[in-house]
Amino acid sequence: MSAVPFEQRAHRVILYDDCVFPLTNTGEVAEVNFVDPEEGPSGLLAFSFSNIFHNPDISRVRREDAWAGLKPDVSGPRDALLEWGPGQTLGSIAFGSRPRGTMASWINKKRDASRVGKVSRYFSIQGSEYKWKIDSERWECVDSAGRSLAVWTRIQDNSMPNYHGKLVVHEAGYLVITEIVATLVLNRIAAVKGW
Repeated sequence: MSAVPFEQRAHRVILYDDCVFPLTNTGEVAEVNFVDPEEGPSGLLAFSFSNIFHNPDISRVRREDAWAGLKPDVSGPRDALLEWGPGQTLGSIAFGSRPRGTMASWINKKRDASRVGKVSRYFSIQGSEYKWKIDSERWECVDSAGRSLAVWTRIQDNSMPNYHGKLVVHEAGYLVITEIVATLVLNRIAAVKGW
């Protein structure tokens, strides 16, 4: 992988995640790294999802400073803190300095009339609604106007052996990129836990 100056790239960010399954074999939330392959020979860590405290269980999604410094158009909160309920059930979540809210409000499940038999997960940021359109191998995050902000796909081949998924964030998603990464991970956990 060779570094390409940001201003010469298409207006999107590509990240690869290393999470095959969002839970460990003991049922705990797994840690996830999102790497930007366009930054340096082995990529650069862009986001991390890590467990930072136990009892209560708290996880953090963090936009890494070294990566963010190379992305002048990417903004929004630097991190999100997820405080899990008892037994790592749904608890609360806070993005940056915004008020804490319930995790359930960030993965609100609704039947999607436009996609027969499919379920979408909705969330709101400061009055604007977004949704993840979820299929087994492809998830798309769109805004209320239907504009695509991000697409996550499962990597099916061995082209990237250390990674499980590919997240493409379009320019329209740059202001909410931390929320996109956090809700992607939270929705993957929710899918496994049946929330």
